Amino acid sequence: MQRTYCAVLLVLANICSFAQWAPAGNPTRTFGMSSIVADTMADVLYFCGESSLNGDFLGDDQTVSVLRDHSWSTFGNFLNRPFTIRCLGDTVFVGGAFPAGNNISVPRLQCYSAGVWSQCGAFDGNIYRLKVVNGDLFALGSFDVVDGQSAQGIAKRENGQWVPVGSFDVASPPYIQDLVSWNGTLYTTGVISYSAEGPNHVAYLNNGQWLPLGLGIRSGFGAGRALAVYNNELYVSGSIPIGAGNAGHGIMRWDGQQYRPVGTGFQGLDGTYLYLVGAAELEVYDGKLWACGSFSYAGNVPCPGIATWDGARWCGLPLGPEPEINTIEFFHDTLFASCHVNLNGIPVNCAVRYTGSTYSDTCSVAVGLAENSTLPSSTLRAYRRADGLVEVIGLPAGRFPLQVFDPLGREVLSRTIVTNGQGALPLEMPALPLGISYFRVGELGTVRFLGP
Repeated sequence: MQRTYCAVLLVLANICSFAQWAPAGNPTRTFGMSSIVADTMADVLYFCGESSLNGDFLGDDQTVSVLRDHSWSTFGNFLNRPFTIRCLGDTVFVGGAFPAGNNISVPRLQCYSAGVWSQCGAFDGNIYRLKVVNGDLFALGSFDVVDGQSAQGIAKRENGQWVPVGSFDVASPPYIQDLVSWNGTLYTTGVISYSAEGPNHVAYLNNGQWLPLGLGIRSGFGAGRALAVYNNELYVSGSIPIGAGNAGHGIMRWDGQQYRPVGTGFQGLDGTYLYLVGAAELEVYDGKLWACGSFSYAGNVPCPGIATWDGARWCGLPLGPEPEINTIEFFHDTLFASCHVNLNGIPVNCAVRYTGSTYSDTCSVAVGLAENSTLPSSTLRAYRRADGLVEVIGLPAGRFPLQVFDPLGREVLSRTIVTNGQGALPLEMPALPLGISYFRVGELGTVRFLGP
């Protein structure tokens, strides 16, 4: 019943919301956008990805699309795909997987200033993201050497040169996807497997060493894709399976001591946790955390590809079916987004703009439940037995109020339980929808239960 209800909501959301989206006008034939960046100093918007000047994607054919004064033009000419673009002062940096471009034979990074393209660094591997953090420009990717120095996927621009940032004790070269600063410390994410700890995928810089952050992302198939700091917590998103013991699915947050869920996280096309879905980009705008990626639901409400989090609930801004939103950006208070080549059958060349008047569609119920416990975290647990009863483990002797909340934060059961101190209590439960429900046992704490 729940799955049918969500599917109907998704169809209605798509029908109602597509009228609020329009093609952005990208003039080039495009297969995919990986980076949309606004240059506020030059008052332009860059669309960077797999865009072809000639429409055949052959030879020296890749370019960046530029929106200026409501008019489009192209920027640069690359042999293979540029992944990322970033502006620092009056210089524009473009990085990616291209071996050459703009009559320059140096691969993977070029810069443009005063009307001239030039070499601005030598990398032996791909650059996935250029990012300005605390006024410094960082290059993130899969490179091992930068400007003749050994590196492990992270470098910073200093005095016209690139220098490696920190070192990892890893079993295999890391693939770095994002980097942020929080409380004076740098944090990064990607595919990071340590020699001793194994896969972790989230790290922080300490005295020149990149160390694993807590238990990180559990699962050998996991990976981090995006980071953001919001409400003084560190948010990480990517391929994060809740079934492997992670705090959330597709997204979770680090409060300085432990990872915590972000509502009920992201869900796939069928509204469940069966698929690895996550955000390709996280951005804080107008007091909210914005996420875009491959998910269809956030907080168990329809959010195809774009969702907002206000600290208590998820809200959707539906875009269209089969979402694959790699990047978003606000320009002159208008939201621009990447998408498929076509949106609901209308050619958009992977670039759309939002024309609606509000940035909230369907919203989840605020869960507002802190997952905490006065008992050791490994003690209080809940699981479904083979006979259908739900057993709560780790209970001391006593009389406690029990509340059960479904994945949308609605109370579905409230009763008093009496325990004999043997540590476990089987309970008859109402039917719960697939997803994370919450069990609150008085002052003992609140634990997650993956239903039904």
